[in-house]
Amino acid sequence: MDEPLFPGLRGVEEAFDINARTRRPIRLKVLGIALVLLVLMLAVTAFSAYNLRKVNNEVRILSDYYIPIEQNLSRVEVAVQREVIRLERMIALSLVPKPDARAMEVERLGFAERGTQAHNAVEEVGRLIGEGLASSRLEEDRAAFARLRTETTQVAAAHESLQATVASFLAELAGGSRRSAEIGRAHV
Repeated sequence: MDEPLFPGLRGVEEAFDINARTRRPIRLKVLGIALVLLVLMLAVTAFSAYNLRKVNNEVRILSDYYIPIEQNLSRVEVAVQREVIRLERMIALSLVPKPDARAMEVERLGFAERGTQAHNAVEEVGRLIGEGLASSRLEEDRAAFARLRTETTQVAAAHESLQATVASFLAELAGGSRRSAEIGRAHV
């Protein structure tokens, strides 16, 4: 039994013999484990710091740009809805046999005021998008801001179209034509 399994490999068998190795003191083993744990803790700390920095940047962009952009777009939506209500009132006033000029003027001024509010909110969104594009370091944020810029441009164009259509409607009403009021009532 004391004979090696493979006589030519006597050195290899001795290298794998647990009892043949020199024993390490327990102090050295504990120190080794503590050092390994310390290195692992450093790696976890570095990874956590990287992720925290990334989350901090995302929160900053949210608070500085995305939330104010969303608030301003909501203001645009509310202003446009109020413009449509004013337009419906103007159409209703123009359909009565003797329209009240004073009430029509109040509605026209209210429509213009809401249009100014919407226009100012769209301009603010454009300014925020421009700042966001300039300060963004991440490609995903740049793409999102570029997409928002395109959509905001479309919103501004649609709002300008609404304003031009209402201006032409009011010009026709001033000329005495009720045809546009009847068409507008059918579509609104």
